[in-house]
Amino acid sequence: MKKGAAEGIYLVLQVIVLVMFMTVFLFILQRLPSSEPAAKINTELLRSKLNEACIKGSSELDGMAFSQVIPMRVFFTDMLPGFRIKAKGDPDFLLYYEAFPIGEGLAWEVYQYGMGERVFAPFVYSNASVGSTINSVDFEKRLFGSADSHYNKALEEALRKKPELRNQQMMLLVPNIMLSDYVNVFPTTEPEPIVQFGQQEHKKGDAGEWLAKGDSSTSENVYRIELQFAQDKKSFIKYRPCGVNSLCLKTAENVYRIPLGSSCRDISNIHLEYDNTATRVPEQLAISLGSTVGVGAASVIGVKIAGGLLPFLKWTGGLISWLGTLNRGALFLGVGGSSALNAERYVAGYLIGLYFSRKDSDFYLASPCKFQQNIKIEKKSCRLMCDKWIKYPVYSVFVDKNNIKNVKVESFHYQCIDGLGPADLDMVKNIPSADPPDGECLNVKVEELPEFFCWTRNPFRHSGLEIKQTGSSPVVRVDFLNAVRNTVSHQMGLSTVVDNTEYIAPNMIYVKQIANPFTISFAKELLNTDWKWPG
Repeated sequence: MKKGAAEGIYLVLQVIVLVMFMTVFLFILQRLPSSEPAAKINTELLRSKLNEACIKGSSELDGMAFSQVIPMRVFFTDMLPGFRIKAKGDPDFLLYYEAFPIGEGLAWEVYQYGMGERVFAPFVYSNASVGSTINSVDFEKRLFGSADSHYNKALEEALRKKPELRNQQMMLLVPNIMLSDYVNVFPTTEPEPIVQFGQQEHKKGDAGEWLAKGDSSTSENVYRIELQFAQDKKSFIKYRPCGVNSLCLKTAENVYRIPLGSSCRDISNIHLEYDNTATRVPEQLAISLGSTVGVGAASVIGVKIAGGLLPFLKWTGGLISWLGTLNRGALFLGVGGSSALNAERYVAGYLIGLYFSRKDSDFYLASPCKFQQNIKIEKKSCRLMCDKWIKYPVYSVFVDKNNIKNVKVESFHYQCIDGLGPADLDMVKNIPSADPPDGECLNVKVEELPEFFCWTRNPFRHSGLEIKQTGSSPVVRVDFLNAVRNTVSHQMGLSTVVDNTEYIAPNMIYVKQIANPFTISFAKELLNTDWKWPG
């Protein structure tokens, strides 16, 4: 055999071995377990403090954590985190109230580019009251089984509002049918009943099934997810309510329903608030940032800070551009001395204090996440937490003792949509929202920057300039500083959720498909717009 041919064969064998090694490595990475017992314990601790707040009006939780295996970046790409998400559908652990808030999964759904554009359109069956039972045949006909069904009407309305979607891959999702043994992930078709040995049996759906483990107090509190379908279906499970007045803990294999106590029966929503923009000392923030952001950020935090200034400097017309030059010289050339780094810390701390030290949404946590400080929980009027709401009924599908499939109206679910886009409509929102829920909600307030991921970045709060109708007279409320923060956050590309969602009609939310994340982008890294999971 000639020398050149032997070298070619040897090179091919090397490539085959490398591919086999990478395949085994990715297979192991996808299946590395995280600590589910610890996640359950932390969930139980939080539930006890929520129940305490419902009784006493307030409570405090001294830290909590959801740890998981954290894939690292490789050469500025998110390939390994992407494989982990594609295998499991979501981060290893998600904790939320009743149903995961629409739009907040963008930080990891970016890896699920096969999902396409998404439109969420809850189904409302006439004016059936809570507790009433609906004929399942008519319910399914109105939902998807006729020419004038909710599915067809919602699709038509979405395409009318967003005509550009006609040329895009699009999914219309109905999120308000509770997890059940008898539903499919996408309710465009329902499982058909089968006749076996002369008796009609209702076929199980493809989403999964409720399991009964242990005594009656734990039965039907674990929903086993069907693991054979693609990651988009695994991911969509989180938008289905797991129960009424309950926390939901989603893992790669199950959804655990953790009901709140009877003292919380009248709670309509749980809100997440993190706002440290007014109290954080800029220098302290900049100094501590490297040790608190996590997931390898400490090694590149200087680069991310300096790069993150660039859009802001451009937006302000170069008013403080000399600081950018000074910082980049100190960081990349190793010159400039402590004065340059102090200036960098001050400016970076000020900007991050304004834009990163904020989060407002329905309550949820995503792993990896760790709080080392107190979490304050307070019961207060829902009207004080949020300006704009969506409200939709939650339906459950079940088979009764007479072997008849029925649909029941379980409750109404509320979601605060202040943080949904588009951001440039923050000044005056023309689409009406639902009335705020009567009564009280729980506010979960975090006062210090948590470690690792925890939630999708979206330092946005509606109320820059708002016109409300009170009686016959409009009332104008102005928050100039917040309007500036919202505008700058939008210009810097930091408002992840508000920039990639759109409230296009009452109870209809459009979620954009983000570009393929695996492309190497040094500019994205330097400009500090890399907001994707895990941090």
